Amino acid sequence: PHVLCNGKTSAGTRASKVRVKTVRGRTAVTEVDAFDSINAEPLARVEGGGVILNSALHEEYLESLLPTDGLRPELNTSIAVLKFFPGMSGEVIEVLAQRFSGLILESYGLGGVPKYLFEAVRKAAELGRRILVLTQVAYPYTDLGEYEVGARLRGLPNIYEAGDMTREAAIMKFAWALAQEDPDAVMKHCYRFECRTAR
Repeated sequence: PHVLCNGKTSAGTRASKVRVKTVRGRTAVTEVDAFDSINAEPLARVEGGGVILNSALHEEYLESLLPTDGLRPELNTSIAVLKFFPGMSGEVIEVLAQRFSGLILESYGLGGVPKYLFEAVRKAAELGRRILVLTQVAYPYTDLGEYEVGARLRGLPNIYEAGDMTREAAIMKFAWALAQEDPDAVMKHCYRFECRTAR
């Protein structure tokens, strides 16, 4: 799916609602600029009554699509999304890991996990819980290898990073991948491509 907003067509995996306006004390979405394409140029623009296609980006987008043979249309919604905050207890992660199949950690900066939370994340990963790390900011992306607080995660099993994916796309792909017969193969494809290229 694609999103057409304000004369720009964005890949559904790149579109994110970023603006609202207040009308007489109530919140309402503006019609022309509610969505932006995050970390990627739009696939096309509507200008002068015509459509201008970004051919190179559109081809890259099509090449990155996962073949659908043998994949299920279901979602595994046994996931928890946890936004990190200063002083958060690792006990929160441990409790969620007992209840849910997958954890999505909205971490700091490029994907860092503070030292005081690392042990709880390690235990959850070793329990077999799949963990997706994404950043709390829209730009630019997660990169677990950049700093020590993220690099330590790369040695753990079941850890994936969202790269430059939007929060919305990362969450839905995670729920979909968890429902597959081989979730790890699907996640490696989805998140590997997202880290490699802006689409």
